[in-house]
Amino acid sequence: MPRSLPIPDQISDVTCPFCGLLCDDLVVGHDAGRLKVVANGCRLATAGFERPAAGAQARIAGRPATLKQAID
Repeated sequence: MPRSLPIPDQISDVTCPFCGLLCDDLVVGHDAGRLKVVANGCRLATAGFERPAAGAQARIAGRPATLKQAID
């Protein structure tokens, strides 16, 4: 059985994908299973990283689809 590695408290030099600047000096941590911008994040980075993750679901044109449909 593979052994899980511990998740670090913080990750440095994270690139932010939430605007065209692609700032690459963010520090991101986690708290109770949610991401948190710890340093160097603007309001867009903070809002984007700290937004609750939606459930993983394949979609086509915004509508739920099966994984097979999405791959096809």
